[in-house]
Amino acid sequence: MKTVKIQSAAAEKLVENYIMCCDSATLYKYVELESESDPNFFRWLFGEDFDEDFDSNLTEAHKEYFLDFLNSLR
Repeated sequence: MKTVKIQSAAAEKLVENYIMCCDSATLYKYVELESESDPNFFRWLFGEDFDEDFDSNLTEAHKEYFLDFLNSLR
């Protein structure tokens, strides 16, 4: 079974983008909104090819890993 992980460069880029564009939202909220508005977000974040846009075909492991990552930003 493949290990699920977020690309370190992707996590760093999220923080960089947040610093450049957001002064009213938290990092948590920024990442949450990006995941909901960018159809390629999870492909980019995990560095994997998913058949569906957004998170409609993520494995449970991917969903859990993302939620843990998102909650770590609070």
